[in-house]
Parts: sequence; structure tokens; C-alpha cells
Amino acid sequence: MKVSARVFLFIIFLFPSALIAQDDFRGFSVNLRMGPSIPVKYESGIFLSPEICIYNGQNIYSVEYSYNEEFTIFGESDYTINKLGFFYGKYWGKNWYRYQLQAGFGPLWGTRVESDRLSSFASAGIFLKGGIKLLPARFAAIGASLQLNINPEIPNLMLGIGIDLGKLVNPE
Repeated sequence: MKVSARVFLFIIFLFPSALIAQDDFRGFSVNLRMGPSIPVKYESGIFLSPEICIYNGQNIYSVEYSYNEEFTIFGESDYTINKLGFFYGKYWGKNWYRYQLQAGFGPLWGTRVESDRLSSFASAGIFLKGGIKLLPARFAAIGASLQLNINPEIPNLMLGIGIDLGKLVNPE
């Protein structure tokens, strides 16, 4: 329940500013990704990540919030990670597919179990992301991505799939 409330608040606060930017920029999308994560020193987890992207030419500017937690059915998880990432990147492709590469930075915070003791942490991270999108319509895409989260606390690799909605292809 906490995750859906965070996603909702993220979209509510950033969506109006992204709509205003439509006049100045060539494209815009709201993306929702989820998938498995593979952290160093911990068991695999699952993440949920909304993202807002603005496209200008071949450039991508994006803001992403990510919630990552160890996948457990019974019991408590050994870690949770919250991440706010600011990205810049490029994309290539035709109207029906798109490859993209992005790099970014931002704060991370969360909890983890160390020596059977729960502790909180906060850190900065560097993020690398690559992916492909299939665009069946100008306003929708299905995407897959691979993201590397480099930080001193819990570095991890995230494999995501998701949907993108917005102005993804310009009528030229």
C-alpha cells in the first residue's frame, strides 16, 4: 500500500509541470516499470519505478523514483531502497522502435539488515540505464530496460519491463 501511495504522489506533483513543458519540448511520457533486482550481498528483490521523460531532439531528460525491496512471501525483508534519479541520455530508432541510453545521479535511502540488526542508510548514487521500446502507437510503448545502480550501500542491477504513455513520436 505504501508503494502505490508514493507512486501516486510522485505523479501528482510532477505531472502538471511536464504538461506545461509540452509547448517547449518535442515529446513527453510517463513510464511505469517493474521487475526483478539483483543486489550485491542480499537476496533478489522486486522494484517499482515511475518515471517522467521529456524528449528534445535525440535527447532524453528524466526524473525517476524507484522503490526496491527484497522479495519475501513470509517474514520481513532484509532491505528496502528508495531512489530519486535525475537522468540525461540519448535515443535512436525509427518510429516503431527506439533504443536509449541514459546516465544519472541522485540520492538513495532505506533500511537494511546488518549483523541481525536493522539500520537506516542514506547515500548518493550513480545510475546507468539502457533499454528498448516498441511503439505500437504514437502515444504508447512497451519497454524493457537494464539499470545499474552504483552506490556504496547496496549496489544492484534492475531488469525492468513496463509501459510508457504520452507524446512519444512527433508527427513530422
